[in-house]
Amino acid sequence: MKGQGPNIRSKIIQSCQTSPSRVKSPLLTSFHKWDGKPKALSSTYQAKQVTESLSLNPFLNIITSPTRNVSLARLVVPRAHLLKFVVKKSETDLLIAPSLDNRSTGTSSYAPNSRTVLQSIVSSRKDRFRSQLIPVDIRNSENSLVSIKNVQIPDQLVEQVDEAYFDKLRKELSYFRTLDCQIPTKGPTVKVTSSDSNEQTLDIEKESITINLHPLIKDTDIILKKDLYLDMSKKSHRMLFTFLFKLQEYFND
Repeated sequence: MKGQGPNIRSKIIQSCQTSPSRVKSPLLTSFHKWDGKPKALSSTYQAKQVTESLSLNPFLNIITSPTRNVSLARLVVPRAHLLKFVVKKSETDLLIAPSLDNRSTGTSSYAPNSRTVLQSIVSSRKDRFRSQLIPVDIRNSENSLVSIKNVQIPDQLVEQVDEAYFDKLRKELSYFRTLDCQIPTKGPTVKVTSSDSNEQTLDIEKESITINLHPLIKDTDIILKKDLYLDMSKKSHRMLFTFLFKLQEYFND
């Protein structure tokens, strides 16, 4: 296990900086039309047009999400590219557990949204790496009642994150199955499908994005009976896209 530390750190840094799905994420759909010179918006109407255009970009919520610190890699990363962990009480211990809804209150910690990196951290024999999943205020606490020794990191934490992702996917798809999702008239075409003819989970074209769930759910009980089309002008659709992006990023990174 000698030299394991730098390997884990390099995996985390690489995950945060060079993921193919992040590199390919476009920010502005019409960037090629800009000549690079600063331009003032000439009117309130024009400013509104730009704002509406950006709001339709499915990657905007991801890259503009609040930043959080990944202490082991010493990087600050948008929250949408991270896994959140909280401390929960069991009958006898305090346990680290995943929190995918970002609504949990109290102390928390973050790790790269990568199954490979998380597995490296959890399986490490060095406590100083595993302990990075424990919130920093507990790691630095002088309170004898709540200290780093009181918090356990389950050996099955990776499997718990897997199941948390699939549970959330079941709930999201259950809700969207009740809706009549049509191809949107504005913004990019974002299709969610489950095709066994393609093992690529994320395909980005000029004006269309396809998320293929089949490689992720083929060994589960989750079934997508028909294709879904997401309308980026609707908040609930933007939130679903962000979740699906994180889902494929976690398993593929």
